[in-house]
Amino acid sequence: MRARDMKHSKILCCLYHCWLLAIALAGTNSARTPARVTDAMKQVFFRSPDQYEQDELSRLAGERGWDQDHLVAHLCQSDEARELIGFHNDPPRCQELCDHRPELFANLSHTCRLSGIKRQWLDWQPDKLYIWNTDLHAGPIVCNVPLLEEAGALVHAEVDFGNCKYNRKVCKDRMKVFKYDEWRGFSLDPCPNFLRQSFFEAYKNDPEFERVDAFICSHPAANCELFMPFNRSLIVYPTTRLEFGRDDDRVDWRRPYLNQRSHIRWKEWVANLQSIAANPMNVVAANSKFELEYIKFHTGLNATYLPSWCGGAQTWPVILGPPSRHEILLGPYRDNLDSPDNLGLAWAHPILQSLDRERADYIVKNVKMVPEFERLGYLYPHYETSDLVNHPCVVLLPYQISVISFFEFYRMNIPLFVPSKKLLISWHMEHNTLWERSYGHPAHLMPAEETAMPDPYSDRLEDLEYWIGLSDWYQYEHVIQFDSWTHMLDLYFSTDLSAIRFKMAEVNRRESDQLVHAWRAVLAKVKRHATPRRLMPKQFSHALSSLYQVPPLGPDPPLTIATKPNMPHDTLKAAEMGQDCPVFRDENLRCMCNEFVDFGSNPACMQERTVAGEHWWTTWCIPNQLWFPPKGKETQHLVKVPSPKPFRRQEQRRSWPLVIWVVLFGLAVVGMRFACVLCHVRRVWWRIRQALGVFGDNKIFGDKTTAEVLTSIEDLRRETREPRQSHVESQRLEC
Repeated sequence: MRARDMKHSKILCCLYHCWLLAIALAGTNSARTPARVTDAMKQVFFRSPDQYEQDELSRLAGERGWDQDHLVAHLCQSDEARELIGFHNDPPRCQELCDHRPELFANLSHTCRLSGIKRQWLDWQPDKLYIWNTDLHAGPIVCNVPLLEEAGALVHAEVDFGNCKYNRKVCKDRMKVFKYDEWRGFSLDPCPNFLRQSFFEAYKNDPEFERVDAFICSHPAANCELFMPFNRSLIVYPTTRLEFGRDDDRVDWRRPYLNQRSHIRWKEWVANLQSIAANPMNVVAANSKFELEYIKFHTGLNATYLPSWCGGAQTWPVILGPPSRHEILLGPYRDNLDSPDNLGLAWAHPILQSLDRERADYIVKNVKMVPEFERLGYLYPHYETSDLVNHPCVVLLPYQISVISFFEFYRMNIPLFVPSKKLLISWHMEHNTLWERSYGHPAHLMPAEETAMPDPYSDRLEDLEYWIGLSDWYQYEHVIQFDSWTHMLDLYFSTDLSAIRFKMAEVNRRESDQLVHAWRAVLAKVKRHATPRRLMPKQFSHALSSLYQVPPLGPDPPLTIATKPNMPHDTLKAAEMGQDCPVFRDENLRCMCNEFVDFGSNPACMQERTVAGEHWWTTWCIPNQLWFPPKGKETQHLVKVPSPKPFRRQEQRRSWPLVIWVVLFGLAVVGMRFACVLCHVRRVWWRIRQALGVFGDNKIFGDKTTAEVLTSIEDLRRETREPRQSHVESQRLEC
């Protein structure tokens, strides 16, 4: 009986030890999970293109009993993957696993999320170039979108300006960091260096920017500086003066934001433009002959001549028969004749007063019904192109050397009357009508012998004849020039305006084909440098230095605004804002934007600055502003990517298998000790029962007296103690 119970106790203890051994083996197996992957495996996985080494990695994983999908998921979520995730070359196995088993990335869903969205953008319309634009005027990009699309490009514009409401497809929809900001956006004020770096940080990991092949900048062209560090082609295509937004003190609404650094920033822009032109992946062009010569005067560069189209997807048909409206339009929409100097009364301007006088005299002398003259902006506060073609003609009153309105009128085959060069110069000499032919008087930085050209800022007759002669309306055929208002009326009655419409239509058809061919040549140059796709830089200063040899920008210096003594409130505010610009330290800040860390919970990615009484919250990660690519070619109003949960770093996450193993091991130890105690108690109880003689019946004492029972217990104790003592004595003798 005793031997059988002892055997049962040994079996029980053996089972507990087997259970403990099984748990230990399970813990050892869990310790050999992908969490223990060696650095050599990571290096092979991420950097080795050798298929043999990739197969060797898979074989090694199989020998150690690892699940290959879990191994790949672990490698894809490692630090190396987070460093590579901003680039286009994500490991293919990570991409495949994201598509087929996204549940493996539950703890780091941003890896699959960003990689998947980026891949969708790269796969969207891969046969076409994708061009981005962020002008602060809708006209330049709207005019050329049809030609660019016909030439084989996809165009997306983020225009932040009031006139984009007439073409909603180019209105600002998802622009980050940069904005119009009450004319400050033209010069990136009040903190241009900080804005440029913040813009780069906001977009360097943006999946859509990975798809972009080129940026086009027109109004102002100087804001192409925003895109210099992105390693993408730049199409610098100014449609107005080169100094706009940098040193433009002749523009009243820009004057409040001029400061002592405006001259320095002009020099920097000229140097940047020369560096941009020196890079073979970029293009410098202009939409007017005036701008071509102006660029050459200031930079020595020979730009490409690409006139604006502004004619829609197809050329306009010729209107047959007499027009339905009889008024002669005075254009363009803005003529500056009602400037504050004239108290807002355009018809009190000497030019229009002379028109009234000569028209009245012409009626008296020729006894003819002369059509009324109406200012375009007064007759049509908001007009459609179909409204204009119903008028017999348009008389241009230029306030500028090149205006988008001229191209719009010409593409609609509307007969155009313009003052001759002699008359326009006289108007300017007497009334300063062309004050916008330059936006400032920036320094001429080129050696005189390299640009032996007339001074574009001079009002000398010979200089004016050269530069005004480069105006758009003097370059196109079938534009009727007049020397006086009486001469204009003579030409109106003596010219076959219907024939002029047909001739203009022929010019437009010919120039449409030429411009498409010219834009295809520009896009071909971009495509040569976009294949294979260029990597997106990750560090702002290094990108500027390696691409354009531009030194680090550094912090924005304190500024004082240099304007008139009676500075308006906005000017004072701008001056205050310039005194306290945030400082962006991209070398010291370690903010992994690809980790989708919400800036509200990550102080390393957020700064607060009190500027002019306002709080500026500056975030560089901006994790929630991502969009899926469109199903067609339209990129306005894309579907927004749902916001992910905040990311927790891998080292901060607990290893739950290890915790469970430790708990089970502790329970096993406690259970084993408890089993041993039970065995000992059972053995003692068996001895007591043996001493009492109770084995086969229900008697406790049987026929024995109390003294006999106590004697039996004492004998039992002596029997169990004597063998132990004899064993100890034998051990001593052996020693």
